[in-house]
Amino acid sequence: EYGDTSNKGRFYGVAGSLISVLSDYTTNTDSVRKHDLQTGQVIETLSENIPAGSYFEGDDALYQIIVNDKIYSIYRLSMQGERKLIIQLELEEGEKGLSVDEEDGKLLIVSYKSPFEAKQIALYEIASNKLGDISFEPFGSTSSPDYQFVILG
Repeated sequence: EYGDTSNKGRFYGVAGSLISVLSDYTTNTDSVRKHDLQTGQVIETLSENIPAGSYFEGDDALYQIIVNDKIYSIYRLSMQGERKLIIQLELEEGEKGLSVDEEDGKLLIVSYKSPFEAKQIALYEIASNKLGDISFEPFGSTSSPDYQFVILG
């Protein structure tokens, strides 16, 4: 329904839950809310007034990326409301940004020179706090900034 505050924000499916992020542009902060799966109504506010960022879905949590100059801070927001800094990465010379995804407790981090050319791929294991590079042949796309690839090994 128009005007229903439960229908505002960006929505994500995380760990069998419906989550929304509502941004307050006057304070540059976000609130993370959990919704009832049947009605869509907000049933719990998991985090309030956290610094604004971009978000992506993980298997068991929502992840937030905050960019400050060339430093990327990646946070894990649990379904219990805990917000924890997982890793901070600084862009190297020639890198323009990072693309991050999570599965099975591991972050796949792709740095890129442009939206069309990957520069480095790393795998970060959250539980062990280990970051390792993945060898790959440089690749890119002339038509789309979206990457889909399989890592064998």
